[in-house]
Amino acid sequence: MVIRGYASVHGESYLESIYYPTYTRLDGLMAGVLVATIQLHQPQRWAALQSRANTLAVAGLIVIGFAIWLFRDRTFAPVVFGFPLLALGFALLVAAAAGVKSFGRWQVPGAGWMAAMSYSLYLSHKLAMHRVASLLSTHPQIHGWAAFSIYAAAILLFGALLHYGVERPFLRLRDRHTARRGRTAADAEEPFPAASD
Repeated sequence: MVIRGYASVHGESYLESIYYPTYTRLDGLMAGVLVATIQLHQPQRWAALQSRANTLAVAGLIVIGFAIWLFRDRTFAPVVFGFPLLALGFALLVAAAAGVKSFGRWQVPGAGWMAAMSYSLYLSHKLAMHRVASLLSTHPQIHGWAAFSIYAAAILLFGALLHYGVERPFLRLRDRHTARRGRTAADAEEPFPAASD
């Protein structure tokens, strides 16, 4: 927050000083880590949160709505306080959606696939957008929904290539390595076989 406040006053532009640098927008990551930490290491507190899943969802929507309202301007207050509020709101929604008692537990076709793809989409979407923008710059007649569709298709394609070509193979490699380490540790803990007579 301090860095964003300084950048909002002394930075050259909003995009270059605040939006693009990772170190100025770690609020969402910190909120996600907090939710995961509570779920994994504080089961009683997590159960208490899950029993109020609907309340969390409503609170999350209200906080996100307020953050969006705050972001109407890119002045000091929205820049400093808007990002943590947005992160808090989405953290509340994630915690609510994880609960079986949430009213948002409807089956949405493709939501699981999109969730599995989310990190690859996040990493590759800018590359896809720049590539499409350079292509569309020579075709000004393509705009509106047609341009939006091309952007969306390119983002999904780049994300799928990264997910299936890099992320999934390395996750399988990790799982094999973890299983092999587990077997090695189990073998090391086994007592020596009894000597045969």
